[in-house]
Amino acid sequence: MPPDVIAGRYRVEREVGRGGMGSVWLCHDERLGRQVAVKQVGGLPGESSMHLARALREARHSAALNHPNVVAIFDALEEGDHVLLVMEYVPSRTLDQVVREDGPLEPRHVAAIGADVADGLAAAHALGTVHRDVKPSNILVRTDDGRALIADFGIARTVGQEQLTRSGLVTGTPGYFAPELARGQEPSPASDVWALGVSLYTAVEGAAPYAEQANAIAMLNTIASESPPVPARAGPLTPVIEHMLEHDPDDRWTMARVAASLRELATDVAEPQPAPETAPTVVETVPEPVPEPEPVPVRAERLPDTVPSSPAPEPETAPRRRVLPVLVALALVVAVVAAGWLLTRDPSDDDRADRPGSAGAEKPSRDSSPKSSGSPSGGASDQSGGTSEEPSTTEPPTSESSAPEPPPGGADASSPAGVVTDYYGLLPEDTDAAWALLTPALQDKIGRGTFDGFWATIDDVRVEDASEVDDGRVEVTLTYDTGGRQEQETRQLDVEPAGDGYLISDDLGAVAPSE
Repeated sequence: MPPDVIAGRYRVEREVGRGGMGSVWLCHDERLGRQVAVKQVGGLPGESSMHLARALREARHSAALNHPNVVAIFDALEEGDHVLLVMEYVPSRTLDQVVREDGPLEPRHVAAIGADVADGLAAAHALGTVHRDVKPSNILVRTDDGRALIADFGIARTVGQEQLTRSGLVTGTPGYFAPELARGQEPSPASDVWALGVSLYTAVEGAAPYAEQANAIAMLNTIASESPPVPARAGPLTPVIEHMLEHDPDDRWTMARVAASLRELATDVAEPQPAPETAPTVVETVPEPVPEPEPVPVRAERLPDTVPSSPAPEPETAPRRRVLPVLVALALVVAVVAAGWLLTRDPSDDDRADRPGSAGAEKPSRDSSPKSSGSPSGGASDQSGGTSEEPSTTEPPTSESSAPEPPPGGADASSPAGVVTDYYGLLPEDTDAAWALLTPALQDKIGRGTFDGFWATIDDVRVEDASEVDDGRVEVTLTYDTGGRQEQETRQLDVEPAGDGYLISDDLGAVAPSE
């Protein structure tokens, strides 16, 4: 039986769910006057304080996920042998309930649910967090607007963080294990993609791709050795599900790509074709009235202004009227060319002594404000510096051609640690310039929508320390500021040479700070 009041603040109203990790109660937060869901984590046989420490650590990391398609975690409490997670209360049905009560769902409906969930999971992957237990019972579909949210990051793990314990206990639901997990490999973002693919397959087909087995070991054997059957009812959803259920995790789509494809499918309403006769009729009737009124008013208005007594000047007035705008345009071109000549002549004649110093000003501008690059490629900030180094009067074209050579964003390309420092220095304000400091492969892995969505939730980020811990690998300690709350973490990023500088090629996630 739960207590009447949890932590002196959350008054228990009723039980709203029960799962393998404990009960979920609907509670009233008496301090903020809102409904919350409180879930019990821990207290399973054989668990120790190390397990509770892991649960607390993962809950706190998951609390950093501020996304409309992720059930928010407000608080994590320790009470005896349990960890209590205080979460957003979502009036909803699980996807599992929806399918059991309503039967197999229409493909575009499943695509809309999947797009919501994939957006939330892609945001988690961008933070370096793998869910590890994606399944229909952890997907909530709101009763009011149908928006879907992913819940239960209770066994989530941050990629790159050392596990506190290896008890041999299988965490997750075997029927949704990816083939690589069934073979004993570590969870990864790709294994979440597989699990979501199985969930969508189940929703559209009404049954899971793999039939129930006698035990978990038999199920894992089947998943590891057999490809899932092609769905029969998925229609336009079939190609996306097949890409999500690729046996080789390297061939599987990223979660960001899945989200984009599902969203496109969900919003792609089949165009109803009107009766073919209607369109030609409209096209034919429109030109008929248009040509007749046009010539009449033109002649009626223009002829009296030129030569009212004779229609002969008619062919002459038209050319004259065409010549006039041409002459005006030529005059404008001449004026612009003259002004351009004066503008380019002044700095070359009068300020040449000052301009060589601007090339050296590039480094101070990077140190003082990395956000001043002006464009994702850094062209706006580097153009004056490139121009000042050339004595020729044809310097602007030279600066334009040389601008793309350094890494984009006006970053400090002199070292891997420098480009990582500049990358975070651009955020969260200048996401365009920061995005340009990622390799195309990492951009494809993250997805621009997920990238912008995550950084929109961060008020400020500060680099406390950045150093190269291995060849091309940088360890950076960051302090995030979100809603007045600060959180510090240490991450590792891979950096690779690009042109004369470096680009960030991979984010390995949060790690314990190196001593």
